[in-house]
Amino acid sequence: MPSFEILPTNGQKISDNKIRIQYPLFKEIIVPVLADKYKVNSSIHIKWIGQLEQFFYSDRKTSSDFLREIGKDGFFETTHFFEKAFSIDNDQVTLSLLLNRLAQDINYDTHEVPMFVLVDPEVLNEEVLNFKKYWEQSDTKEIWKDILGEWESIAEHWTLYINGKDYMCGFEGYLLNRGIHFD
Repeated sequence: MPSFEILPTNGQKISDNKIRIQYPLFKEIIVPVLADKYKVNSSIHIKWIGQLEQFFYSDRKTSSDFLREIGKDGFFETTHFFEKAFSIDNDQVTLSLLLNRLAQDINYDTHEVPMFVLVDPEVLNEEVLNFKKYWEQSDTKEIWKDILGEWESIAEHWTLYINGKDYMCGFEGYLLNRGIHFD
């Protein structure tokens, strides 16, 4: 029986593999160009940085070196790059990418509703307000209108629940007692 090893697709054995051309090209050629273009506020390149998040997430050292090169502290955050690109050119395509990324975060934070929300009320409220700020600039408001309303309602009730400190029945009980249902 042949032996084999299961490798994670974002592991070092895969990224350093000599036959995998994409990652060495990314690391040696694309990253330096992106760093240079970031420094001169090239909106399209900054947008591409956000779109290449999987490459950055797959290699912490390359990501850290890149962030240090462009003068950004902390971790790689896709939202930062979409926000920066949008602030430079107000492009609706970039705005769409940004709204989708912000929505992913909010959806993750609220995916356990009605049981609970994964972040504190202040964090959820800030995320929803940030989304709404960009949503208001969108040419495709109708796409997000219903879900934004749901997020606002979840944020409001999560805040009321946490501030009320009535934990006996849990968030699900809180919602049921008030006849509130989220789809």
